Amino acid sequence: MLEFLDFEFEGDRFYEKKTLVPFTTNGLTLLRGKNFDASSDGKASNGTGKTRLIELLVAFITGKSPRGNFKKVVLPSFAGTLRFKTKTDTWSFSYVPAKSVDAWSVLKNDMPMKVSHKPSDVQDLLQKTIGLSKDDFNFFVFINQRSLDVLIKGKPSDKKLFLEGFFNIDSFYSKQYDQYKIEFLKSKEKLEALKYDRIKLNAIKDSLRELPGSLWVDLQLENCDTALSLIKEKIQITTDAQNAAKKQIDSWQQYHALFTQIQGVDINWLKNEYDTLLKNKMELERKAKLKLQLEMFLRTKMTPHQSRKPTSTCSCPEQEKPDTNLITEKGITLNQMQEKLHLKKTITPLEKELDALNAEINSQTTVIDLDKRKAELYKEKRDTEEHYKLLQKGGDACPTCKQPLSFILEGLSVHERKKLLEDRIKKIEEEEKECLLLSSLHTKATKLIQQITTLQDQFNRYPTFGVRLSVAETELQEMKDLLSHWEAYEKEQEAITKWQTTYDLLEVEAKNLGFPEALKEDHSEELRKINERVPIVTEEIKQFDRFEELTEVVLALSPLSQLDEEEKEYREDLAMFFSRVEELNEFKGSLRTQKVSIATLKSQVDALEEKVVGQEKTESECKILEMMSSFYSPAGFKVYELKKRCQKMIDRANHWSKMFFQESYHWSLSEDIEDLDFFIQPVNDSTTEPYPIACLSAGEYNRAARVLLFSQLELIPPNKKTNILFLDEIEGHLDEVGMTAFTEVVLPKLKETFPDRTIVVISHQGSIQTSECLDHLWLAERKDRKTKLTVFPDYHRRKA
Repeated sequence: MLEFLDFEFEGDRFYEKKTLVPFTTNGLTLLRGKNFDASSDGKASNGTGKTRLIELLVAFITGKSPRGNFKKVVLPSFAGTLRFKTKTDTWSFSYVPAKSVDAWSVLKNDMPMKVSHKPSDVQDLLQKTIGLSKDDFNFFVFINQRSLDVLIKGKPSDKKLFLEGFFNIDSFYSKQYDQYKIEFLKSKEKLEALKYDRIKLNAIKDSLRELPGSLWVDLQLENCDTALSLIKEKIQITTDAQNAAKKQIDSWQQYHALFTQIQGVDINWLKNEYDTLLKNKMELERKAKLKLQLEMFLRTKMTPHQSRKPTSTCSCPEQEKPDTNLITEKGITLNQMQEKLHLKKTITPLEKELDALNAEINSQTTVIDLDKRKAELYKEKRDTEEHYKLLQKGGDACPTCKQPLSFILEGLSVHERKKLLEDRIKKIEEEEKECLLLSSLHTKATKLIQQITTLQDQFNRYPTFGVRLSVAETELQEMKDLLSHWEAYEKEQEAITKWQTTYDLLEVEAKNLGFPEALKEDHSEELRKINERVPIVTEEIKQFDRFEELTEVVLALSPLSQLDEEEKEYREDLAMFFSRVEELNEFKGSLRTQKVSIATLKSQVDALEEKVVGQEKTESECKILEMMSSFYSPAGFKVYELKKRCQKMIDRANHWSKMFFQESYHWSLSEDIEDLDFFIQPVNDSTTEPYPIACLSAGEYNRAARVLLFSQLELIPPNKKTNILFLDEIEGHLDEVGMTAFTEVVLPKLKETFPDRTIVVISHQGSIQTSECLDHLWLAERKDRKTKLTVFPDYHRRKA
């Protein structure tokens, strides 16, 4: 059973803020309204939006309601969430129009699902999940006065159509009818195919009767194979004899041809010519080989060596070649002179710098005097600073000399004393700076003296050379140039000598190869003529040898005319044999074709016999399916099923009738289901014929309508049951007695009949609110053009 949990919405034009409608409070619930906009005391109950709650739920689920489609029923700002349970899952469908995309969101077991962005697709999913269409909702969930009128005032066809839809008979039987109809057509088509196969099987069997038997065909094929084998042996023998005759005839023909060719030729003369040609060929090939070797030698060795002949660029020097040891000694002497000159150039600026320092330093002032003077200045500066600090503090006597300051600086004011001490301190600092400067000059002069002394010692170690440095450099360079000239000359002479030696050796080798006479000889034409003549002579000698062999062969053979006659007979025999083989093969092919045809037809017979074996079974199935499709057709068993369901409804009507009518009535159904109607008959008056309920008075008519309604609700199909049932003003038009029976008898019985449902009665009657069977109260209060829904669970318990 489908279980609705709650329906929460906001943004509706009737209801204020957020409204929650619970569906899990089993029992009887009264939905009543109070309209303070219509009357100040709230006694008016119309126009509060009671029915609108159900219409919003229907529109949310199906997209439509009696007042229009979903978009027209609600405002653009409407947002809602419906939660419910199926057998296996918990679902939540939410609609939030503020989102431009994905206004609908779906949760399955608290997990979000991906759904289409089209609202119609989501509402189709919602209807499919719930399993209720809009018509199903009006049949089984939301019952109002319109649900009662069709069974009372409607035409028989409308009543039948209404009950078929309510009992879900039409869809069930239509589905079964379509299913059996399709299976019947398939079975009928299969039966037609089997009948065609039966006709085809008979035709194939007739064809088999006209063909010879497979055993006769096999025997004929075996005879053909035997005959062909014998003929092939004769063909092989005749062919071998014909080939032998042809070979002998060919030998005779070759013999006559060779005899004609060699007539008048001397074999000894040919052999002598052949030997001479071979000797001349060998000699010419040897000379040609030597020429090729000489040309290769000249190209690869002689000519490249000539191109590498060195040229003489250096003349023999007029002076003798200088000694290398003497050049080395002069180089060492020159280096010493350069080092001595460098030391001299380094010492000279240092001596000038030392003279300048001595000029700055007072020659009478020594380093010791300067150190002593610095100590005196340091002591004097410290005493003066102590006097200055003491003067700043206001003291009288110097802590060092123990003399009063007034005595030291007698006759001066404090300001003048400070000024005098500051000047004295500055003077002492200037003198200290001068002492420091003189000390640094003395230190620098000392370092210069040490450096000059060291360089002078190095300078004095070199001897006096007696020649200028430039002259020594010139002499050394002239000796080096002369040595380089001699070395280049000697190297060039050595290369010329080496080239000439190699050239002499190459010239000797070239002469051994026949240079230059061999280059002038050309034996190519003579060698070409010999090469052309040698194969001719060789072939003529071979013809002589072949002629001798053939002579020995033909002497042992039959005459040529006799051989020609034999070969002709063999050829005629072979033609006859091949003609017979062709005839046998054609006959054998026709036999094989017949054998294949017989085998094919037999396989077709076997396959068709296997198919047509089930023809009787298929005919039976076809008849059964035809009967079942007729059974489930609109004029078949569907009528019986509807009548059976209506009879159950009549049984329940007899049960509920006791609660609405003071007089006992017996309910019955019309005999003809096509002319469907409900009849009643007083139990205590058997003389009165049953009459249609449409003939009842207005008050009885209203009671009879409620009897059919509650009888109908007890027969809701299991797959359409839900945990909620809305009854919209079904007590309307009841008289006072009927209303009392409805409140005190029907409602308790309704709770007892549907204990697992939330039954919501929408009513204006105050008597229901005071009924003891009422469990919960939903109060819709309208004030200032807005309705507020208040839920009072366990209403009578709270009231008590």
